[in-house]
Amino acid sequence: GVFSYSEEDGTPAAMMEDQIPQEVRAQRQMRLQRGFQKRAEEWADSQVGKTMDILVDQMDMATGTAIGRSYADAPDIDNQVKITDVIVPFDPGMLVKCKIVDVDGLDLIANVCDEI
Repeated sequence: GVFSYSEEDGTPAAMMEDQIPQEVRAQRQMRLQRGFQKRAEEWADSQVGKTMDILVDQMDMATGTAIGRSYADAPDIDNQVKITDVIVPFDPGMLVKCKIVDVDGLDLIANVCDEI
C-alpha cells in the first residue's frame, strides 16, 4: 500500500519547520495509489497466456475452484490465483501447473494444465 508522510515523535523530520500540509500529503498519496493500481492491472493483464506453478491455499469443491498464489504473490497481501473447473480436489500446499486465462481485477484466473 501507499502511505502519506506522518511525523514521528522525536525524529528530526518531525521537528522541521514548513511541514507539508495534510491536503498535499493526501493528494500525493492518491496519485501514487492510482499509479500503483494501473501498474498492477497492467501486470495482471500481461500474465494472461502464461503457464506457471500455482501453490494451492484452499479448495472449494462445491464451486470446483481452488485458490492459490503464484511465485510473485505474498499470502494475504497480494492478488490470488483462482483455478477454475477443478475436477479432482487439490490439497493445500500442492503445486499445480496452470495456464492463466483471464483476470478479475488484480486476481488471475487459471485452468489446470495437468493435474498432479
